[in-house]
Amino acid sequence: MHINRLGVNSIEFDNDIVSIPLKPGDEHSFEIILINYGSPTYVHLSADKSLEENITFLEEKPYVMHEEYVPVIARIPPGGRLMNSGQIYVTVGYGSRKAGFRVDIGFSVSDEIYIVDDEDEPEFTGTHQRATGMRSCSAMNLSGIYSSFVSGFSDGAFLKSVLIFSAVSVAFILLYLLYQSDLGLLSPFYQAVFLSIVFTSIISYVLIRFL
Repeated sequence: MHINRLGVNSIEFDNDIVSIPLKPGDEHSFEIILINYGSPTYVHLSADKSLEENITFLEEKPYVMHEEYVPVIARIPPGGRLMNSGQIYVTVGYGSRKAGFRVDIGFSVSDEIYIVDDEDEPEFTGTHQRATGMRSCSAMNLSGIYSSFVSGFSDGAFLKSVLIFSAVSVAFILLYLLYQSDLGLLSPFYQAVFLSIVFTSIISYVLIRFL
């Protein structure tokens, strides 16, 4: 705040309203900066009765030559009100001029309700919805796989599928016996590669056909 800048005993504030967010049991310290543009003078600081329990000036009547920092402690006692509002007054010229600015200490009731709703109910509701969605999705996936598997055997395709699978299995068994015999036409390495290809083809066919 500025003293004697616009004239003798003039008082100016950079901010007309100061908000200090605190909860019951918390406290916060800050400084009031007094800048004097005239002759050295005493400045008296005081607060409304509504802020008696919330504001403490560590120096109520500083002597300001040019620039002075006055420490102030703001607090809300345990069990106190959530919001405390009032004026801090500055008096100069031995009581001839007095001015003040508003101080809000705490949170409004609407802020407290919003915080509780944001942390509790929506999060629980969202978790419930996500869990329900996961169960529904899993049930749909299982149902779809089962339907696809059953439809693979419908419309007379069952016999054809069995015949193809049996033929491939017989071929696989014959190749395996060829691999185990000493009369193999291919070296063991190439036989192993060929068997791997056949086995992969069978698995791919089963997955594509029935899933």
